[in-house]
Amino acid sequence: MDEKNYEKQDRVSLITGSIHLSFFAILIIVGIYFKRVLGMPEYMMAFHGPAAVFLIVGGLKITEKQRRRFKEVKMD
Repeated sequence: MDEKNYEKQDRVSLITGSIHLSFFAILIIVGIYFKRVLGMPEYMMAFHGPAAVFLIVGGLKITEKQRRRFKEVKMD
């Protein structure tokens, strides 16, 4: 790939990673709300489980540029 495609891909990865991390934060807050305010701790994991997936995917998307650079340097 040429440099221009990498820049576009990096921008898209950063945006999608930020969206995933935003969903993570929202789901954690909603889970805490259900547990503390509504007094229904049994529903907390319905929000915290998917939030963990969003945290992992968001972290992978945001660090994609650094991981690709490391891989290119390591191969040289």
